[in-house]
This record gives sequence, C-alpha cells and structure tokens, in this order.
Amino acid sequence: MPFDAHQARRELRRAIPILRQHGLRQSAKFCAEQLIGLNGDGSGPITSQPPPAPSRAQQTLALLERGEPSDAFLLAGTFFDLGEYARAAVALTEASDRGAPLPAAAPHEDAAPRDVFLWAYALYLAGEKRKEETVAETRDASAKSRVGNPYAAGLRDVLVARRRRGQLQGLGAYALGVVLKELARGRAPLPTPLGPGLDDDGAEKVEEEDDARDARAALAEATETFPWNWSAWLDLAAVDAKDAPTASLPMDEDQAARQAAIDDGGALSHDDGPAGASEDLVRACARAHNDIERQRCEAALATLRRCHGCSQSAWVLAAEALAHYARRDFDQARDCFEALRERDPFRLDDLDVYSNVLYVQEARAELSRLAHAATRCEKYRPETCCVVGNYYSLKAQHERAVLYFRRALRLDRTCLSAWTLMGHEYIEMKNTAAAIEAYRRAVDVNGRDYRAWYGLGQTYEILNMYFYALYYYRKAAVLRPRDARMWIAIAQCYEKLNRDDDAIKGYERAAQHDDQEGHALLKLARLHRGRASHDEAFACYAHYARLHNDTDAADLGDATAEALLYLATAHKKSERYDEAQQCLGRLLDYPGPEKLEAQAMLREIRALVDPASSVPADVMGDL
Repeated sequence: MPFDAHQARRELRRAIPILRQHGLRQSAKFCAEQLIGLNGDGSGPITSQPPPAPSRAQQTLALLERGEPSDAFLLAGTFFDLGEYARAAVALTEASDRGAPLPAAAPHEDAAPRDVFLWAYALYLAGEKRKEETVAETRDASAKSRVGNPYAAGLRDVLVARRRRGQLQGLGAYALGVVLKELARGRAPLPTPLGPGLDDDGAEKVEEEDDARDARAALAEATETFPWNWSAWLDLAAVDAKDAPTASLPMDEDQAARQAAIDDGGALSHDDGPAGASEDLVRACARAHNDIERQRCEAALATLRRCHGCSQSAWVLAAEALAHYARRDFDQARDCFEALRERDPFRLDDLDVYSNVLYVQEARAELSRLAHAATRCEKYRPETCCVVGNYYSLKAQHERAVLYFRRALRLDRTCLSAWTLMGHEYIEMKNTAAAIEAYRRAVDVNGRDYRAWYGLGQTYEILNMYFYALYYYRKAAVLRPRDARMWIAIAQCYEKLNRDDDAIKGYERAAQHDDQEGHALLKLARLHRGRASHDEAFACYAHYARLHNDTDAADLGDATAEALLYLATAHKKSERYDEAQQCLGRLLDYPGPEKLEAQAMLREIRALVDPASSVPADVMGDL
C-alpha cells in the first residue's frame, strides 16, 4: 500500500515525547526532523479501511504511553537533564537500597518499564563519565585502551536477570544492548600484523564474541520493538562495524532475521505486515545509513531517492551528501551541503564532512567563510573545531590545525573526524608515532573507517615497514574494494618488496576500478617494460596515452611524454610510421628532453619513408 504521510506524522508525534522522557535526545531530534520533512500536515482525511493489527512496535508505543510517570521518575529526569547521572539512578532505587553500592541497588521488581530503563541508562552514562575521567588522568596509552565502564558488568547481570523473568519491557532491550556493546568494546584489542593479542587459552576472545553477539541480538530486538529509537539503529550499525574488515560473527536464524531489518530491509512500504508508516521510513533511513557505512553508496542513494518521495527532512539531504562524499563525487556532495546550509544555516551536524569536501577542492575562501559561520554559531562543538582545523591545514599551518583537532577531542573523545584528520596532520609534520596513535584511536572508534586503515598503511610505508603497511592497506581495500587508490598502495608495497607478480596483480585490480588518472596503467607499463614484456607494456602505455589524449601538448606531463615516446619507438620498429609520427607530433611542443628525441626520431622516420628526400637540419629543428 502507498506511504501514508498522515499516519507517519501521528506515529512520530507519539514517539518524540516518549524519547525525550527517556533521555534519548538525539533520537528525539531525528524523529522531529523526519516529522518536519514529511509532506502534508496530518490533517487530511482518514482512510476508511480497517486498521491493521498492531505491530510489536505499536504495542510498545502504547505500553510506554500508559500510566502517569512516578514521582521518582520525574525527580530522576531532572537530575538526568542536569547531567547528574549517578544521582538520577539512585533516585529510582528503593529507599532501603540507596546506600548500597551501584549497580546492586536497582528499582523494585514491579517498577514501570520507563523507570527501569532510565535507571539503567543513567547508570551506564555515569559509568561512561567515570571512564572518560580515568582516561584523562591516565598517561600510559596502552592503559587508556583498557579502561572500561565500571558499572557495565553489574548492569548486564541485573538486566539479563530481569529479561529472563520477563520484566525487561519497553526500551529495556536497548539499555541491555548498549551495555553489552560497551563490554565487547572494552575487551576487543586492535588488530595488528603480529596477531590479535589474545591469551593462550582464547577465553578473552570467546567472552568478547559472546558479548558482541548478544549485543547485536539485543539491539536488533530494540529496533524491532521501538524502531523510532534512532540511537538503537546507530549502535547496531556500530556493532557490525567493529568486525567489518574480518568475517562477521555467526548468527542463528532468529538473529539473522532481526539483522535483516538493518542490513537488507527498509522499503518505504510493505505489501503485507502490520508495520506503521513511520516505522518504514525510519527503517529506510537506517538502511541508507548502513549502506553509507559499508561504502555501498549506490544502494544508499537509491534508498534516499525513495525517501525523498515522502520526506524532505534535513537528515535525508545530509545522508545524500554523505553518500556522494563517500563515493568521491565532491561536486554533488558540495551542492547537497550548500542546499542543506541554505535550509538550516545553524545545523552543525556533518559540517566537518563539508569542510573535508572544501579542503579537497582547495576552496580556501569558502572554507574560511564556513569556519567563521560555524564559530559564530557554536564555538565549542567538535564539528566547529574540525572545520577550523581543516582551514588551518589548508593554509599549511599544521601545528594550529592539531590544536583545534585536540580541542574537538576534549569535547568528544569519540569524534572520528578529529582522530583521522589529526593523524593526517602528524603525517605532514613527520611525527609518525603520533600519527599511528591517532589512526589507531580512529579505528577503535569505527572499524569501518577506511581512511584510518589507509593512514596506518601510509605511516608504516613511510617507516619502510612494508609488511605492516600491507596489512593495513588490505584492511582498507576490504572496505573500499572498488577504490583504485587502495590497490595501488598495495601494489606499491609489493613492488618495494620485489614481489613483481603480486604488484602486477594489484595494479591490474586498480586499473579495473575507476583509475581515472591512469596511475596504475603507468606503473603496470613500467613493470612490464622492466620484465621485457613489451606487448603488455605497449598495451598499458597505449591505454594511458588515450586517457590523456585531450591534453594540450604544452601541458603534457613527464609520464605522458614517456608513454608517447615508447609507443613511437614500438611503432617505428613495427614499421607503422604514420602512428609513430602521430605520437611524435604531440611531443614537438613539449618542453622536456623528449622533444629532442622526438625530433631525431622524426628525421629517421622521414629518411626511412622517403630516402631520396633530404630535409635540412635547420628546417627539421624548427618543427
């Protein structure tokens, strides 16, 4: 049946206050953006068809609307809004348990689902706050990576016990999912070429896999029971992102069916099933987000085009810009960001990506205006700091750029852009140790960020540690298999290790994937030429020359001149004099030494074609 904007608006209006009441402000903002972006005002005629049977999500929505919040919940909500998370959690426990150690003190067995969720979520955030304080006070980098949420394990035990008794309703599955996600994150080591760094018995690895699998199942259930919780979709994608460069964890049929909601689902309408209109829209947005994270940009854009038919929200436009950016279509991405800025000039979300687009295009004036606008809007936001840092990086003031990226990380230690961009700056400053640390932290935040893996490869290549570089380049290539730069980097490492056969395979793979400048073709031609494989070298040079066929003679690069001279020599040996003269003619206006070689070869060809003719040397020199 067609998408019903009126029904979607009604459902979103019901979900937004529930999300705000539970402290899920980012999810409430996402739903509000979709509400504003929907066509129609919700006041149109109601269909006369009988309503379908309520879905599981609709049942949860009705459950959370039922009854008035308790006095303790209202008090805890005020503490939560002020950032006093531990105090909020204690306010929801029984009076006799308020002096007990956290999280042993828990709400009453008969507590409302909203009370249980706010208690668990507030205590989780209190643990995250404690963790960040410990990280800030710890100097040892390896010790920082081992710091975890002190309340996570106890919370897991309490929530799992309530779930077994059937007392974890409402948004409880999401609370359990984020706790298990934190436990899996705390145990997972960063992969290295030397191995995963596990104990001999592998017990830590097994426990980590159990937490990750359980977290995925809990978060998938959370998206099914209350799909308007956008944070649940993001956390579910993050759990999958953790092991993106390697094989996914095994799932049973039930878990696979739930995972399909984010991985393969997301149509804007269902021919059967009781799902609501806004549920379909949120699932479509989740699918687009997941496709962008997985670098499946074409699929994401196709989904977003269907979303545009019913939603004109700022989030949909921003997601379209991110998809164009991920596929390196910078002009389209810039147009989308400019349209987004015109619609909502005070929106800072994803503004760091817009600054990356302007940086790549070397649009210094536009980047300067963007930095000033973001600073006037809100100076102390991670996105603003990244924009200003990019501006100073474009001006080659790398030390000042690092200062702003560090400021962004003080505001949000999980800011992926800040870690990655700071790694780039340290590379420019030749500080490879700091660059490696920054890239490793970026990978720890999001294992699907190919830029951080690629940056690690570049850093180790600078250090002439080619086996390490190969390891990280392969991680990047798994995430971007159609990006020619990844395969060129891999092939260059093989070439430096004197593994020419593997290097040729890498360059051939790069040439198949949109190598617009022909860098892989040139490398292939040189390798084949060095191995005396002249037929293969000729084919590569010919393809490279065709790619640069429209280049003016005065603007020819050294590589194009090299290709033309090799082709002319090969044509001359095969007595294809017309083709040889065409190649040499393009070199006569080239300012390099190849011009003299072209003139000499033209004289030889002229003599071979017409031995009776004599051309004065001074005339030939004027060609």
